[in-house]
Amino acid sequence: MAKLLRVLCGLLLAIAIQSKQLTAPPMGFNTWNFYACDIDENIIKETADAMASKVASLGYKYLNLDDCWQAPYRDKDGKLVADPTRFPSGIKSLADYVHNLGLKIGIYSSAGFYTCQKYPASLGYEAVDAATFYEWGIDYLKYDNCYTDAGWPEKRYSIMSESLRVSAPSNQSTLIYSLCEWGRHNPAVWASSIADVWRVSGDIRDSWESIISRVMINSPLWRYAGVATGFNDMDMLEVGNGHCTLAEYRSHFSLWSLLKSPLILGNNLIELDVQSDVYSVISNDEVIAVNQDKLGLQGRLVYSSSSGIAPSMHKVIATKCASEEGFYQDDPSDQQFVLDSNGYLRNNEFCLQEITDINSLLLVQHSPDTAEYFNTASNKVNMVVLDSCSANSTQWVLAGDGGNIVSQRSGYCLEVSKLDLQPLIQGKRVQTSTCAPLIDDKLVYDPSEHQSWVFPNGNMLSLYQRQCLTLDRDAFHGWQEYWAAPLSDNRFAVLLLNKGSNDVDMTLKLSYLSSMDVKSKYSLRDLWLKQDLAAVLSADEDATFQVKSHDVVMLVLTPTD
Repeated sequence: MAKLLRVLCGLLLAIAIQSKQLTAPPMGFNTWNFYACDIDENIIKETADAMASKVASLGYKYLNLDDCWQAPYRDKDGKLVADPTRFPSGIKSLADYVHNLGLKIGIYSSAGFYTCQKYPASLGYEAVDAATFYEWGIDYLKYDNCYTDAGWPEKRYSIMSESLRVSAPSNQSTLIYSLCEWGRHNPAVWASSIADVWRVSGDIRDSWESIISRVMINSPLWRYAGVATGFNDMDMLEVGNGHCTLAEYRSHFSLWSLLKSPLILGNNLIELDVQSDVYSVISNDEVIAVNQDKLGLQGRLVYSSSSGIAPSMHKVIATKCASEEGFYQDDPSDQQFVLDSNGYLRNNEFCLQEITDINSLLLVQHSPDTAEYFNTASNKVNMVVLDSCSANSTQWVLAGDGGNIVSQRSGYCLEVSKLDLQPLIQGKRVQTSTCAPLIDDKLVYDPSEHQSWVFPNGNMLSLYQRQCLTLDRDAFHGWQEYWAAPLSDNRFAVLLLNKGSNDVDMTLKLSYLSSMDVKSKYSLRDLWLKQDLAAVLSADEDATFQVKSHDVVMLVLTPTD
């Protein structure tokens, strides 16, 4: 029933949203990752020339100026002005130059009083700036989130969306609207009605940890992306900027393609050698074709393991209880928790553990294992050894009249986060935190909002917004991961990712795709080798590949029956 409701909601959403301009994630180049503020008219023109000669034929068509193109003031009419020293010809002239090369041009502003680099931004000037962008011939707007009025972002971003719609000339399509709210208020839930793409995280860095963290954040958001709605944006590509290995860049590009993130390059295209390894990554037309497939469905994690052992780690969140309308989980038993006589918080599969070194909560199976957890505080991936429900496990005690549940490991209270600090869009984060202190026999904040729990009908209910503790099965990650995305013509793209430090054999089984509408037998094509493989995939035949450390094998599966 939950699956049916989810499908129906998706169909209704698709009908309600106006027809989207994008039939696939946008492709292009953005200035920030390589140049930051060090941009000028000559660099943009040289980059445009390089795009036209090296990558435009592959689909990279948007040349997007990020922050620092502006003068530090508006003109007498309140309009934005390009920096007269660095852009003496103005943005309109630059746009004409880019258009004459067969490319499109994008620009940057922010839904605040200033941009992130403290140049004039668009809050309160949405109508003026939207009209100005069209006068200049702009095709794409990246709209950031700095120096705001602290208002609800959906409102701030909606104002610009409406201004872009109203200001569009009758003979011109509305420009592509890229919302950059950093994922703080779950834009995947609400941005599809106002934007074409939306960022799901903070800014990327040129590191393996940063790449993987964005993938983990985006993992549960697959159900909110598509041609009918818009696309989750994991930020610009770092391929070629020098701080990752070739294998890591290949993984980076493959994951962005499979998860239908915009393919916006961020390296030096002017100096790019078309015979280089970097070019071989960003020019792989078969990997690009997965990203641009007309079906437009984001890939998702279908199986994960650590050295061949199924993962034993899941997150917990607080979300609507199964009895309430809109409950999204497939299995209401994922909300069945008890505090047993030994002090363990558990359901029939898992035991709730507190990992004190990263101040986070995991659910672990009743057997020892090593699993991976993303620490949002340090933006790093941590390895933690998870013990079974035993004398070494976290024990909890129900304390006080307020229904506080206290960890005997740290002395912290179990609570529902006050803020959504990451896009766990199905609910709020559950964590441990210092128990609310008493001042004059009164709590600093009402514990019923965040740290009070009751156990009705086998559920563990937080009195904060009356949400139930829930096992989030979308959040598991191990060292070896299997990702898949449906493609047109009944095909699938499948990605085998090895996040470990050693080369491993990974075996793909058809059963890993059981959550999708699969046929009985598939031929395989390796997209990085660009070879049809002798192996086939069926219920009786698996396919095994050696996958190097931090590398991928990326396949397209074509039905043969």
